Amino acid sequence: MFDKIINHQKEYIPYTKNVEIKEHKAPTDESIALLKEMEEKVLKKITKSFATDNNIFSVSASLVESELQLKSQILVKLQLNGKDYVFIHDLNGLKKIEENVNLFLKGLSEFIAMNIIAKLIDNKDQSIIDFVKKFDKDKS
Repeated sequence: MFDKIINHQKEYIPYTKNVEIKEHKAPTDESIALLKEMEEKVLKKITKSFATDNNIFSVSASLVESELQLKSQILVKLQLNGKDYVFIHDLNGLKKIEENVNLFLKGLSEFIAMNIIAKLIDNKDQSIIDFVKKFDKDKS
């Protein structure tokens, strides 16, 4: 029935205040693809700067079967820059051929990693463990 009148008094401050609004957008598929492309280019430039020697790597393999012992072995001779390495793998006659091949490849790759690649880094007056520790310290 009666009209209400409300008087609201405002207080004015004699200075201006700047409000900065930052908008954070989620990455789009295009920006992610661009980032991956840039990372690949950087990795290519880094690997081009690596100094590599002219290494000579050769491999010979032979299957040796012993009828008397009912045992088969694969003999592998690896040669890297004039150094000879010999890897011998016993085949299990009770397993399938595919399983024997997979076990042989796994054993050969471990042998190469432990004996050849580790010694290559050791030849550069730095062991593989020291090489990895250097990068762990950089991350800390």
